[in-house]
Amino acid sequence: EAIPIVTKLLLDDIKCGFSIVVTAECLRRLKHAEVYPYGLIHQTSIDEHGNPIPKKRLKHNLSVRKKSGLAINQRTIDDQLTDTQYGFALSRHLHKIHAIRFNNPGQRILCNKVDIDKAFRRLHTTPEISAKCCSTWHTHTIDSEGNLMKKSDTEVGTILTRLPFGASAAPAKFSIFSEISFDLADELIHCEQWDTDELLPPLHEQIPQPSRLEDGIPFGPALPVDVQISPDTKGGAEGYVDDGTNAVLDSPENSKMVERTRLCNLMALHLICRPHAGDDEPIHRSHIASIRKLLAEGGLAETYTFLGWLINTRLLTIALPREKWSVWLKSVVQLLQKDKASFDELSTLVGRLEHVCYIIPSARHFMNRLRLASMIADTYRVASLSNEVKLDLKLWIKFLSKAHEGISINNVVFRSPTSIPLSDASETGIGGYSLQHNILWRYEFTIEEQRSFTLNTKEYIAAVIAALISLQNDPCDYPCVLSLSDSSNTVSWLHKSNHDPASLPVHNEIARCHASNLLEHQASDFSQHIPGSDNHVADSLSRDFHLSNEQLLSLLNHTCPH
Repeated sequence: EAIPIVTKLLLDDIKCGFSIVVTAECLRRLKHAEVYPYGLIHQTSIDEHGNPIPKKRLKHNLSVRKKSGLAINQRTIDDQLTDTQYGFALSRHLHKIHAIRFNNPGQRILCNKVDIDKAFRRLHTTPEISAKCCSTWHTHTIDSEGNLMKKSDTEVGTILTRLPFGASAAPAKFSIFSEISFDLADELIHCEQWDTDELLPPLHEQIPQPSRLEDGIPFGPALPVDVQISPDTKGGAEGYVDDGTNAVLDSPENSKMVERTRLCNLMALHLICRPHAGDDEPIHRSHIASIRKLLAEGGLAETYTFLGWLINTRLLTIALPREKWSVWLKSVVQLLQKDKASFDELSTLVGRLEHVCYIIPSARHFMNRLRLASMIADTYRVASLSNEVKLDLKLWIKFLSKAHEGISINNVVFRSPTSIPLSDASETGIGGYSLQHNILWRYEFTIEEQRSFTLNTKEYIAAVIAALISLQNDPCDYPCVLSLSDSSNTVSWLHKSNHDPASLPVHNEIARCHASNLLEHQASDFSQHIPGSDNHVADSLSRDFHLSNEQLLSLLNHTCPH
């Protein structure tokens, strides 16, 4: 069933001049030619009304000889590629939105998005590279019974002359162009000399007018952060590969910047790219900006989708859209009903859940066992789903539901901590305290408990308890905990697993407890290592059980009066 779809997409490439059709014999005789199979990527896009629609994308499988190391993607010299900036685009964008709200509480923030159409196909490749991006296909031939036939005389060759989708170097190459356009869009937003009444870019009439939410919806607060952004910031542009996005303060005195923000991406692309000649184009060429997506997402609004996330600037939240949540949740539930899973099932699920980890960092800890199962399935085609994996999947149902409900942007940006708990452990016990709360705590292990846990595990337990006590006493609506420990393993385990999940099952239980606590209190957690010599209060709490509480407090007040 994929054959007619691939044929249609291939014909589109040929129609636009992206691929050259040659005979199969010509391809075999082409010097330095390398032939790779086509692949079909199943994606979801949107129509002009913003409704989700299925999308098929043609790609070159340039990793087909991965194990031999002879594929193009395996021969790419990554160190020679231009450093990309788009990896942190979403983080920069959220910090900008947060800063605008922090400096302008109670005022609207509008955002929009402009998509570069046929992005990678906009860049030509050299003849040497084009020869290495060849493929073969068969023209449609129907037999007397209505079945598709593949015959040697129907085989044709194609030579791709544009940047291939599927090349590991393609994002870095294309971002050289796209980053320039995003930077220019940002400059245009702040260019007060640009009069949008006199100078308009092509396709400006395709952008809808701004859309605003009802006045009765409350404004989400922005809490202090550790990232310094100018308090004068009222707008800016950002981008990820082929998606340009903007944010701007919507106020009467900022109306001209709002209009410049609405049009900045179109103007930047018009200035950088060759103007579209309309009907005079010698070969079919679409506009650089996707008109369909302009109609759906080009208008400024308080809610919109960027990189698969639904951003609500009024509530100051980021959420997993309903269509993604329902499909991803269904895949988790289906795996819970199985004892084994294929590589395709596990690798797809891992990719989806890693997406969620961006807004719920504590969920990263529960990717370890799923990645391990995916690696096993890659080797043996299937992998068994252990009880521990299924417990992780059950917790992932909560993570997905929370992601769909929405996470405060305050919990995604680099916040100033509202609580700083310190903890330590010894062979005989654990203890800790918080710099913000007048609470010191300690616990002495029984003989059996002393023998059951390693010292690193005891440090881990102490850090989780210290964070919980801080959360329970933190009045902030969105607490931010900075956990300090003199154990480097504990600092790492608070966010991810780097141990064998089968040999240390108790770590899994501790991690689930910590993640549940953070979800319940709508909190974020950071961790940092401190030298043991600076952690003497927690160290004393974890080991000086020969002293009563009163004696220990007296000692600490004398030695550490601060």
